Amino acid sequence: MLLTAQKYNFLLNQISDAILLENADRKVVLVNQQFCQLFKIPYPPEQLTGFDCVASAKLSANLFKYPEKFLIDIDIVLANAAPIVNEFIELADGAFFLRDYLPIIEEGRNAGHLWIYKNKTGEFALQKEVSNQEEFYKNILDNLPADIALFNPQHQYVFVNKNGIANAEMREWIIGKDDFEYARLKNIPTELANCRRLLFNEALQKGETIEFEETNTNKNGSLAYNLRKFYPLTNEQGSVYMVVGYGININNVKHKQQQLEKSEKNFRNLLNNLNEVVLTIDKNFVITYVNPAWEQMMGYLVSETVNQPLATFFPKNTYQDIVLLIYEYINRKNSKSKGTCTIELINKHGAEKYLRVNISQQQHSILEESQIMVFISDITEQIKGEWQFKRMVQKEKNLNELKSAFIRMVSHELRTPLAIIQTTVELLEMHLDNNKLNAQNMRRDYHSIQEEITRMTEIMRELLDVSQLESQKVVIKPHPESPRSIIKEILNKKFTPWKDGRKPTLIFKGYKGKLGIDVFATSRIVSNITENAFKYSHKNSKVTISVRICRNEWSILWLDEGIGIYEKDMHKLFTSFKRGTNAVNIPGTGMGLVIVKYFLESLQGTIHIKSTINKGTCVLICIPNLPVVHL
Repeated sequence: MLLTAQKYNFLLNQISDAILLENADRKVVLVNQQFCQLFKIPYPPEQLTGFDCVASAKLSANLFKYPEKFLIDIDIVLANAAPIVNEFIELADGAFFLRDYLPIIEEGRNAGHLWIYKNKTGEFALQKEVSNQEEFYKNILDNLPADIALFNPQHQYVFVNKNGIANAEMREWIIGKDDFEYARLKNIPTELANCRRLLFNEALQKGETIEFEETNTNKNGSLAYNLRKFYPLTNEQGSVYMVVGYGININNVKHKQQQLEKSEKNFRNLLNNLNEVVLTIDKNFVITYVNPAWEQMMGYLVSETVNQPLATFFPKNTYQDIVLLIYEYINRKNSKSKGTCTIELINKHGAEKYLRVNISQQQHSILEESQIMVFISDITEQIKGEWQFKRMVQKEKNLNELKSAFIRMVSHELRTPLAIIQTTVELLEMHLDNNKLNAQNMRRDYHSIQEEITRMTEIMRELLDVSQLESQKVVIKPHPESPRSIIKEILNKKFTPWKDGRKPTLIFKGYKGKLGIDVFATSRIVSNITENAFKYSHKNSKVTISVRICRNEWSILWLDEGIGIYEKDMHKLFTSFKRGTNAVNIPGTGMGLVIVKYFLESLQGTIHIKSTINKGTCVLICIPNLPVVHL
């Protein structure tokens, strides 16, 4: 029997739990070492056999947090005589036991009691720490200003914080369920659930975060904007074991974005309605934006301009001016000031444009990069207006000069013939008073008076021609005429002979038929040039006139052996009242070639002059065959 008890004691001591076996009288039958250690009994197990368990329980009661309850619970257990498993017992020192009870029944009666105690202090402490940590993190998640939810791979809720679902009962209900079940519970459409499921599956398949924006309607009917993410968590094998759902309210951001978009829209509308071109370029001089005024100004579409280099749309020299302006502007100390230049170019449609270019720089500190803003104004009308004004001023100046020249010319050219006429008349009166008037003297004085009157008539005629030309009262009316007949008639009437007795050498070549000719204009041209050839050449010199006639045009070449024209005077040949330096002592108004040039331009003709001092002058005119005017 002793051997048997030793064997049982050995076996019981190998068990990690504390074991106490009592008989029906509650005397110790067996107890192991773990029991002695657990209840701090200072005796070996074998010495405890036969001890009274009731007395021992009272001695050990103070070890428990609630001693009276401990003793009462033992009596209740014994009275019920029913097995108990994992009864929780808390000790006074903070330890935790689990107790099992098994009644020993033999032949229908209670033969003893088996008590098993398990020290779970460490496990309960760990569980409490885990629970505390769980509560700590849960509290953090509940107080985050974001919707936090954990999902299993089947998209069922494992956890959701208070910000996600405020109602505690609903928060508890949703665990293990999905958005479709929530939609059925709330009797709402499943569109949102379908959208979330698609994005959730995408996160699972790709194994990466999926971000999306949701728009919901609040109870008050206003829109609520949320930015959500599905973030999959993977294990060592790369399989997704959980998905974190994260959402934040972006109402303020959305409203600011909408206000920004509205402001941007208003700003773009303003830019779109500006007559001034506004474009932006990046650091590589690539156009990133341009408003529609560009199309009207430059002829290029906005769509074919954006993302293209600035150099594409400007001539090389103009582009270099703009680039230089930009670099000069960027390097200025005062970055608020604007760089400005004026450029000239031909746009896509061939229109000449004068543009004023202003440069401004915008710094984006967030992007840590800057953009250059280029403002281009079309100042073509302004430039042309300034030119027109300058021309008007110059014209006024020229008119004043012409008036002065006219007065000088008239006072000089008219004073001489008037003086000669007056002197001749006085001579006639003197001869008449002295009875010396005879036929010879009368003819001489009469001829002298007639010449001066003719000279004055020519001056007045030239002035009248100029007046009519300036007032544009002369109208070209070509008629079918023979150039040969017209030129012969003009020369025979006045220049055959010239007043000094010379006659022109006339040569005709080419077509003998009729062409479209304005007789009046032709007469004034031929007369003025022929008169100059005689007037500015010596009495014994020769004047040659060669006429060449074709079916589509005709030309006249004058060659004289006169005084010639200085090179410095060539530029003023067609200026009113301007005469050559070497012609000041020869009578003339300086209007002859002005009249010639005007008529030639009206006839779509041209004139070319070459001259050598003291050797003569060559004048060539060419006149096209003009369409005949039928009256």
